[in-house]
Amino acid sequence: MRRPAYTGLAVLLAVSVLRLHAQQRPTNAPPTQIVPLAVNTILGNPEPYVGATVSVTAAVARILSPTAFSLTQQTREGSLTVIAPTLSQPVTADAYLTVLGTLILYSDAEVMRHARDYAIDLPAGAIRDDTPVILATAVLTTTMVDLARQVRAPMTEEELAFQSTMKRIQPAYNALRQATDEASALDAKGPVATLQKAFADVAPFWNRHGRPDAIQWTADARKAADSAAVALAKADWEGMQGAVTHLGQACQSCHTVYRDRLDDGTSRFKNLSK
Repeated sequence: MRRPAYTGLAVLLAVSVLRLHAQQRPTNAPPTQIVPLAVNTILGNPEPYVGATVSVTAAVARILSPTAFSLTQQTREGSLTVIAPTLSQPVTADAYLTVLGTLILYSDAEVMRHARDYAIDLPAGAIRDDTPVILATAVLTTTMVDLARQVRAPMTEEELAFQSTMKRIQPAYNALRQATDEASALDAKGPVATLQKAFADVAPFWNRHGRPDAIQWTADARKAADSAAVALAKADWEGMQGAVTHLGQACQSCHTVYRDRLDDGTSRFKNLSK
C-alpha cells in the first residue's frame, strides 16, 4: 500500500520529541542522548541500543492491548512492540506515530526495573523474552498530540480553594526571608500575618483527607510562622532566621509528597486518592 512521504513530518516530530524530553528532565540533570532509529534497525540488531532512549517513527501494525501496540515499516518484515504507561485515546492500525522511550529486551524483571508503574495488560505469551520492546514516555501523533501524556481531571472546588490559599504563601515566605534587620521589620509584619492565617486555613483540608504527614507539616509550618511573629516583635533576627528555615523545611517536605510540577510550570495535587 502506497503511503505519503513523511520525511519532513518525521523531522518535525523528532524536534518536538527532543523538546518534550528536555522539558521532562530536572534542570540539574545531564542531557539525555536520544537515538533516532528505524524499526528494522532495532529488530536486526537491538543489542547496541538496549538501555538507550530511542525515537522511532513508523506505522502501527497491531493493537496488543489498551496500552500496547507494535510498529512496522513499509516492508512489514517484522514489528516492534511499544508499551506505554497510558494512552489517552486508542491508537489505530496503520496510523503513523513517533514513539520516544527506553529500549529493553523484554522480561518481567526488565519491565519492573525500568517502568515499575506501567500497567502491563498484555495477553499471556504476547511477547517472548529477550524481544526488543520500547517502554514509551511519549507517543506523538501526526497532529503533535502526545497520547502517553496523562490527561488530568479538573481540580475540584475544594482543591481550587486550597490552591488559592497556597498561592498566598510563597510571596509572603519570600518577603519574610528578606526581613533580616530593623529596617525591614515593618515590611515583614504583613507577610507573617498572612502565613499564620494561610496555614490555619489549609489545616482542615488535610484533616478531611486524613493525611497525618501533611497535618504535621502544616502544624510545623504554622508553629514556625508563630515563632517568626514572636521573633519579629523582639527584633530577634537570629530567631527570625531559624523560624524561616523551619518553615521552608516543612513546606518542602509537603511539596515533595503532594505537589506535582507539570511541564508548563504549573502545579497539581498528587497522592490525594491513595
